[in-house]
This record gives sequence, C-alpha cells and structure tokens, in this order.
Amino acid sequence: MMHQALLDQPTNTVPQRRGMSLVELMVTITIISSIAALVIPASQGDGLLQARAAATVLRSDIELTQVMTMTDPANPMVICFNEEGTRYWIASASNTEIPLSLNGNNETYVMTMGEGRLAAADGVTINSETLSNRHIGFDMNGAVSPPMTTPIVTLQCGEHSVQLEVSPMTGTVTEKVIVTNP
Repeated sequence: MMHQALLDQPTNTVPQRRGMSLVELMVTITIISSIAALVIPASQGDGLLQARAAATVLRSDIELTQVMTMTDPANPMVICFNEEGTRYWIASASNTEIPLSLNGNNETYVMTMGEGRLAAADGVTINSETLSNRHIGFDMNGAVSPPMTTPIVTLQCGEHSVQLEVSPMTGTVTEKVIVTNP
C-alpha cells in the first residue's frame, strides 16, 4: 500500500522552496562584495590613487637612500627635493646638487612627477618645506642624519594628500592618507 501511494503521486512535481539556501546567500554576498570593491575606489577619483602611487615610489627611494648609506657609511647619501615640488633625486651628502649616476652611465637618479616610474603621478606635487635644506639623510645605523624632528613629506594631487613620515630613530617610513572634505 505504501508503494502504491508513492506511485500515485505525479512525477513532475517540484518541491516548493522558500528563500535561498545558506550557500546561495554566501555566493550572492561574495559577488556583491567583489563588485563593490571594484566600483567604490573608482568612484573616489584619480587624485588619491595618483598621490598614493607617488608615495609608493618615493617611499621606496627613501628606503633605498637609507640602505645605500648603511652599506657604505663612508659615502652617505641623501634624497633631495626641488623647491617647485615636481622632482627629487638621490645624491651624495657631500654634494646634494649633483644627482647620483646610474650604473656609471650618463643617466642620473632624478625622478620627475608624471615621468618614468612616476608616470602615474602626473599632477602630484611634493611639499618638503618641513625639511631642513629640502633633503633627508641617514647615518650608518639608518637613523635620520642630522638628527631632527620627524621628517614629513606630503604628496598632493588636487584635494587628496598622502604624508610620508620618516622615524628619526629608525628611518622607518610610514604612510598616512590625509582626508580633505571639499
């Protein structure tokens, strides 16, 4: 009898569902989150992205300057900034006006906003007014030399700013995004 009851049921019926399973819900949330992660930064404009790109390259070059000094303390290096805020270069501490030569050829280690490695930083300006002599140097232990308060370099593009702070004791570079409300 039991078998007959099962056989009497229509074979084309689909069980009624109410809502979504947990797996379907998690997949939906993941897709929406992924789309939001792509759309939200794009809607913030390019200014912040350009300033952060410049900050990444500059941070790397500050750290390179520190390492170069630590590996050859007899020839300390500094990173210098021009007054217009459009370029910087690595130079010997004994002559900050002459940029370091790359690989012994005629090229020099000069970085200009909007060119070369900084092509994505077009329109970014560097504010280095808080630095004495517009440069940052290091001693053989990696500390800022000569000793000073925390060196701060601000990169600005439009209303967006990113600050790089160099720890006077360790030379560690930290990045801080400055939010400006228009």
